[in-house]
Amino acid sequence: MCHETGRMTTRSQTDGRPIVLFDGLCAFCDGMVGLLLRLDRRRRLLFASLQSEAGMALRTRHGVGHEIDSVVLVIDDRALVHSDAAIGIARALGFPWSLAVVLLVVPRRVRDWAYRLFARHRYRLFGRLDACRLPGEGESSRVLESVEEVRAAIGPVDPAR
Repeated sequence: MCHETGRMTTRSQTDGRPIVLFDGLCAFCDGMVGLLLRLDRRRRLLFASLQSEAGMALRTRHGVGHEIDSVVLVIDDRALVHSDAAIGIARALGFPWSLAVVLLVVPRRVRDWAYRLFARHRYRLFGRLDACRLPGEGESSRVLESVEEVRAAIGPVDPAR
């Protein structure tokens, strides 16, 4: 599922750098962010927790409702959710992770059903954190926390722009 605002798409100032919005209170999601930071050798991915000011501004800008509470991939001024977001993240990592695009042959309805099933049980399986992840050494330039950081990375965040 892709959430788009219906306005003309403009290339963001991130030159197409994807922004991964993640559940900052989910232990599994936190672990995945740490893994993505290590796997992303080209340092293309930017990150923001859904609970942060940056995450909320990006959700608003792209019309992503609060019912989406796991991962969102913002790329080229559109937001991908559920399995499309996971596949988009793998694609952004490059080879060999980009081979995950073969999953696109599976109907979205089936992919999203499996994704939502896992997402619904992630707290029970992996636990819940008391606070969002703090950027580690060398990560702060890739983690967006405030609206100002979003503006600096991609431009205006006003949903009506």
